[in-house]
Amino acid sequence: MLADSGLLHNLEQNAFSTTRQPVALYGDPAYPLHVHFQIPFRGAGITPMMEQCNKAMSTVRMSVEWLFGDIVSFFKFLSTKIC
Repeated sequence: MLADSGLLHNLEQNAFSTTRQPVALYGDPAYPLHVHFQIPFRGAGITPMMEQCNKAMSTVRMSVEWLFGDIVSFFKFLSTKIC
């Protein structure tokens, strides 16, 4: 789905700050490791600071997912699958 969406290409072309630093989206671990995608820290070498970051970002991500759920429930046509 990521490859079909063109999102990665668009990020590579356009996702930079005014100082040309890469801007990243935060997603779940299913996304590939890439300069424009940030995913939770994982593995055996996670420090307490990394764990704290994962917890903070998880809270924010859940809030965003709840809002997407609200939008889809208010606008049922958004959940209609085509194909």
